[in-house]
Amino acid sequence: MIKTNERLQTDADFENAVLFKSRVAVLQYGMTVDYGGVIQSLDAEYVKINERYYQKASYEFRVR
Repeated sequence: MIKTNERLQTDADFENAVLFKSRVAVLQYGMTVDYGGVIQSLDAEYVKINERYYQKASYEFRVR
């Protein structure tokens, strides 16, 4: 199980967030860009949350 405020870094972290339907917040430069939602899809480079795509390398993802 993923803990609240835990940063998603590895593929396994992202897959667990999908499996457990965890709400994930998106941050960039320490500022919240999206307050959270369930990961709708993901691949090696992008994560889709709330109908928006975020590049894994450019954003930080934290469980809410």
